[in-house]
Amino acid sequence: MKIAYAAVTSATLAANMRKQFNEAYGDVLTMKRQLHGHIKREKALRGRTQRYLCLHRQHAAASDETLRKTLRGEAHLKVAIYPMQV
Repeated sequence: MKIAYAAVTSATLAANMRKQFNEAYGDVLTMKRQLHGHIKREKALRGRTQRYLCLHRQHAAASDETLRKTLRGEAHLKVAIYPMQV
């Protein structure tokens, strides 16, 4: 009787420990996936920011050049107002 009780208790404890491990490991996997998603979003945002800044610098450079040409009378006024179509 004691052996059967010990076996049942042991099986119950093992099942509970396995369940707790699976829950904890599932939480770890979920956190890993969430972190991976955050990293991917951060990387994409950084890329978009770099592209925007590059376009912004190009636009500013085009505006400066057009302004110089306008002041010298080399550019059409409409071009001076709209130096670059983005």
